[in-house]
Amino acid sequence: MDKKAVFDFDKTLIKVNTFPIWIVFVLMYSIVKFDFKVEILELLWKRKLTKSISHNQFKEALLNVKLDQSYHYIFAKFISNFKNEKCRKELIILQKQNYKIAISSAAPAHYLKATINYLFPNHQFIIIGANSKENKFSGNYKEEKLHNLIQFGFINFNEKIDYLFTDSYDDIALARQTNKLVLVSPDKGSIKLYKSNYNNDIVII
Repeated sequence: MDKKAVFDFDKTLIKVNTFPIWIVFVLMYSIVKFDFKVEILELLWKRKLTKSISHNQFKEALLNVKLDQSYHYIFAKFISNFKNEKCRKELIILQKQNYKIAISSAAPAHYLKATINYLFPNHQFIIIGANSKENKFSGNYKEEKLHNLIQFGFINFNEKIDYLFTDSYDDIALARQTNKLVLVSPDKGSIKLYKSNYNNDIVII
């Protein structure tokens, strides 16, 4: 059976939460391009001020804002400055050992893919992020990460993953189907919850 590893993105391969940074970047870059995205301001108003839409509705609507590829490419170059070098090296080691690798994140798929392509040229990873296709939204969050890895054919229903690299207890459903959990700069709350609810090996880097 193939050896397999899954890596989270935000606060794992990248040291920061990329989503709020991306929103600010899109607004600023759209001004530079004379292509101001007023619809993003409208969505921020609905989400942050009037609270008339949920987080998932907000993210889904943002994913449907039309952006050319330059937005994703330039953001990928910028956000790669925040890469977690230790975690990146661990991925490269597993890659050289012929592990099949999936990058799975709640970050929007378009800039997630652009960033992974920038950090790992010529890779053969499966990349799964939040997306909206055919009026169906997938946040790729919590239990949905596990379901999507199965749906994409990366693993079978009861198949164990060899390694999971993540920062957060949000990935407990995926961790329970993993032989070795690697926590990347986790907060104290996530460490405590995993130690209480996860029975296999835990490594902290």
